[in-house]
Amino acid sequence: MGISFITLRRRSPALLKEIALLPRSAWRTIELDVPTRKFRFPRVYEQKVSLAGCHLRQLFIQDLGHDEPTILLTNQRLLSAKKLITRYAQRMLIENALSDAVRFFHIDALSSSVGLKIDFDMVLLVVASGLYRILAKGCAAILMPRPAKSSEI
Repeated sequence: MGISFITLRRRSPALLKEIALLPRSAWRTIELDVPTRKFRFPRVYEQKVSLAGCHLRQLFIQDLGHDEPTILLTNQRLLSAKKLITRYAQRMLIENALSDAVRFFHIDALSSSVGLKIDFDMVLLVVASGLYRILAKGCAAILMPRPAKSSEI
């Protein structure tokens, strides 16, 4: 099978029309094992597709909290739809954290067009973000009042 992947597929007008024409009975509701998640019961339709000679698994997902359906493509045939969706959601959390860090440290205002500079800036971003979190935890520990011991009263 080679390298396993999960990716989003662009919502083309043809795919959106195909999704809209699916009967409600074609969808199945699954429960995601993430208790803190607001949208835990998405509806999923799964099909096999062939793109550029590759046989892939395509999932249409509705009720994830987005206006339009999410379309996942993967070559992983053994994982359940529930595990694929949960894994992709975890990956999105990491990407969102990096995006927030880019905005916080203004790394998107790069000073050079050299590719190496961009990679180095991303490394600095991750290091700076980690150091910032360590500093914040240290400050919280210092600023939090500690409980009085019975011998101090």
